[in-house]
Amino acid sequence: MPELYSQLWNLDLDGISQAAKNWHNLSAELESAHTQHHRQVTLPLKKAGWSGEAATSAFLFLNGVETRLEIGRVEAELISTVLSTVHQRMAKAKSDLRAVITEAEGYGYTVTGDGTVYPPPHTSRYEAEEGAGQLTAYRDRVESAIAAARQASDDGRSALTALHGDVMAQYRPHALNEASLDAQAALMYLGIDPPKPPKDPKSAAAWWKGLTAEQQRDYTLYYPQLIGNVDGLPSTVRDNANRLSLDEQLDDPELLTGHDYGVGTSAVIDPRYTAMMKLKDALDANDGAAPGKELYLLSVKGAGDGQVVIAQGNPDTATHTGVYVPGTSTTLSGVSGSLNRINLLQQAAEGAHPDGSVSTVFWLGYDAPELDQTVTTRTRAEAGAPDLQHFIAGTRAAQGPDHHHITVIGHSYGSTVVGTAANTGQLGADDIVAVGSPGMNGYAHDFGIPRDHVYVGKSDNDPIAHYLSGLSLGEDPASPKFGASQFQVAQGDHSSYFDRGSIGLENMGAIIAGKEPTLVHPAPVRDPMDPLHPMYPAVP
Repeated sequence: MPELYSQLWNLDLDGISQAAKNWHNLSAELESAHTQHHRQVTLPLKKAGWSGEAATSAFLFLNGVETRLEIGRVEAELISTVLSTVHQRMAKAKSDLRAVITEAEGYGYTVTGDGTVYPPPHTSRYEAEEGAGQLTAYRDRVESAIAAARQASDDGRSALTALHGDVMAQYRPHALNEASLDAQAALMYLGIDPPKPPKDPKSAAAWWKGLTAEQQRDYTLYYPQLIGNVDGLPSTVRDNANRLSLDEQLDDPELLTGHDYGVGTSAVIDPRYTAMMKLKDALDANDGAAPGKELYLLSVKGAGDGQVVIAQGNPDTATHTGVYVPGTSTTLSGVSGSLNRINLLQQAAEGAHPDGSVSTVFWLGYDAPELDQTVTTRTRAEAGAPDLQHFIAGTRAAQGPDHHHITVIGHSYGSTVVGTAANTGQLGADDIVAVGSPGMNGYAHDFGIPRDHVYVGKSDNDPIAHYLSGLSLGEDPASPKFGASQFQVAQGDHSSYFDRGSIGLENMGAIIAGKEPTLVHPAPVRDPMDPLHPMYPAVP
């Protein structure tokens, strides 16, 4: 103990503090280098359409460079966190040691150079016995301070040992995934538990605002999948976290992929990997988009058919937000087509001259049914409805106290999800739209908003809306009995509602923009389900 006492008493912590700052700065520089390389080297080559064997090899190399930069920024920041934590704990131990010595000496105790505490001279045996307890307490406090310093040192050494710096030497498969595991191991050695954000979106928003900038950055880097899926957090934060999470998922060794073995391999590529790569390519293709056209990755889960939520334009700041919920057979693999739809919806809304900016969201936060018996049951809708409610509540929380205008649009089975989420009056939307609907699992008066803010579009040539609506998934939303306003659409097939320049698309854009669409008929003045009135009142 004598040597440790002297070391702690004279310990200069400035070097540890400065090293932590240097590693933090290096992490920021590596992040900047990654961004510049991606935007100035890799993306221009991809957008130029370079292809062929040489291009494939080059892109593998360039992706490896970017992966190493991404690994470097995570591990550099982690080293900074380790050093900062050790510095904080060492500083407390040193402070505690000096405090007990100062206190003891103030009461007449003697402390030798090796840290041993001796009692003051006593005039009687009774006084000596009475002071024995205090002497023991002082000695215990000295030992506790030294033990805390030793533990901080040991934990810091274990945490740094958990990092494998060789991942920066050259790219190898799953290095980013390994870096993520390194981070979890290092934090475990430090006794740092994962954050526990509140489940309630408003509480989550307040929790995030209450964190320091350093905590926010560290949580985003070390727990990207957790932070990226917290409804109520800023879209910019979720986007940064989810893009890192996407890269880590793509590097998961559980996905046995051809890229593990180089070009020309015959290895089977996991369909989850293929789907997530399509998502990454779609996001990359949008990089550098004009203000208001940026894509924000608000959630991504690669399990099963994959789930994803993407916004075009920032929904936190937009005056008008349209949330598009797709239907049957929508998977992560078809993300490009869905992104095209929210782009068309945003253009249509902007063409309606809204008072303020517009964001449109592709919400595939549920497991869409396949073309089998699942499409005729409400099971998938009932499973997905709470998550849709939670997302809308999170959007409201991220927007703040001002009430922004939110429209939720369900297409095909997506309208069943929307109706199921709304039929308790808990969706939180200002307007609800159903197109090509096989049924909404309720009636307009169930949705918690005025019935003239529930809209339906139905093409007579749409086989889904024409033949399936009114059967197992609920009343036909276009029927007078349902009680909604019906707007004009082109008489096309099941996908025609989103055709560029079509009347249906223009009308959905108007609704998103807070304008009145061109109606076939408005909602009935009297609720058709009111027992005091005829079941099918005349439509005004």
